[in-house]
Amino acid sequence: MISIIVCSVNQTLLTQLKKNIQNTIGVEHEVIAIDNLVKNYSLAHAYNEGAAQAKYPFLCFLHEDILLHTNNWGQALINHLSDTSVSLVGILGCIVKTHSPSGVYIPIDELNRINQLQRRKDNGTDHYYKNPFNEIYSEVATVDGMFLAVTRQNHNSYPFDEDTLTGFHAYDVDYSLGQAKNGKVVIVYDILIEHFSYGGNTRQWIDAQLLVSKKWDKQLPRHIHLSQAELKQAEIINLETFLGALYINKYKKLLQLKYLFKLIALRPFSTRNFYLLAKLFLIW
Repeated sequence: MISIIVCSVNQTLLTQLKKNIQNTIGVEHEVIAIDNLVKNYSLAHAYNEGAAQAKYPFLCFLHEDILLHTNNWGQALINHLSDTSVSLVGILGCIVKTHSPSGVYIPIDELNRINQLQRRKDNGTDHYYKNPFNEIYSEVATVDGMFLAVTRQNHNSYPFDEDTLTGFHAYDVDYSLGQAKNGKVVIVYDILIEHFSYGGNTRQWIDAQLLVSKKWDKQLPRHIHLSQAELKQAEIINLETFLGALYINKYKKLLQLKYLFKLIALRPFSTRNFYLLAKLFLIW
């Protein structure tokens, strides 16, 4: 009943994931692995190709560096996707997509929704669980690409945008915004996964988030029941985060200045503005 699509660059991880899926999913399934060491596709292209090969009505796009810890998670997923009000299911998400460029996660705890194990570099794990209203699922604005599940019908209505996104970043933000046209984008709490790696805000990540922000400019911000004060605070915190990524990656100074002025406009009397201006001009 479920077609699992993986863009693979590591045969060891893929073999481990396939065995894990076989032992835990509990329903009829197939694994479609796109060998990206050979094909070198963008992630959007690889996922669309995998979806085109799928024979089942439910699609699940997975990173290969995860393990699933919930027995019979396949039936739980089918139950969620059988709710016709739901379009896209994920494991980690955020209830706001800011107008400024951003990934899925925003460093404001109360805005994130998650049930996930994160493997540390010392091989220990941290369990992140954010479900403040004790919901079965939480509606969000965006979901993280390590686990994305959708019906074939909804995917065909809005596939991954391989024309705009030609690398490996921001496909999840764009897909979330597109799938929101088909129904609710949600985080579920009855499927637990373990993720082995951490994301990084590289120059390629910045480039991709800028493209997504430009594409969706007139529809952003998107949020789930935030007040204007909460939305403003999210924009401020995200702009600081994005400026930090621009600074660390020595991105174009004029672009840094553009987003710094946006931040100053939101909080004109903050003394931190002077610090950020000085920091920028010292490296000009």
